[in-house]
Amino acid sequence: MAKYPIPPDALLLLKDKELDLDGLKGQNRNQKLKESLLLKFDDDPEEIIEDEDIIIPLETGTELHKKKNYQDAWKCFKQNAELEAADENNHSESQCRYAVSLLGDLNKEGNEDIKDKNRKEIIRYFELAAENQSKPNVDAMYYLGDIYVNGKLKVHKNKERGVNYLRLAANSNHERANALLKKLSA
Repeated sequence: MAKYPIPPDALLLLKDKELDLDGLKGQNRNQKLKESLLLKFDDDPEEIIEDEDIIIPLETGTELHKKKNYQDAWKCFKQNAELEAADENNHSESQCRYAVSLLGDLNKEGNEDIKDKNRKEIIRYFELAAENQSKPNVDAMYYLGDIYVNGKLKVHKNKERGVNYLRLAANSNHERANALLKKLSA
């Protein structure tokens, strides 16, 4: 076994001026990446670059989703979720959309183990979105309410928990949550 002067788990020193204390270097890098990607999407915003190394910005994914290009939007949301952008950066909209995209693919999956894993992932991302501290997602609240009240996705029915999510959504004037609450009280 060779001897190394520096243990592999030792902290490494950075080169001069590499430390990004104020976060500006990261902002500049992210802005340059965003600008370069937007230039590539200028001619046809629905054109998705097939290079797996390029991460499509969430804003582009949102635009694709609004244009009903769900397949390419899903690629964007999945990429960002896999990078834990949805987890670490508190993007409640991408958390919710990622859960919805998994929900849409659930019926296409034949393997029951993968379906169970996806069900758990769907609930996890809806909960992340609904309980997001900076910007809770109202749609995720509605979906969770519906899931728990009706025992969907093979969860145990929990009417109290479901109604709580529905009330939170209804307090933000979510029409479907209001309708479901009225139906439940009838």
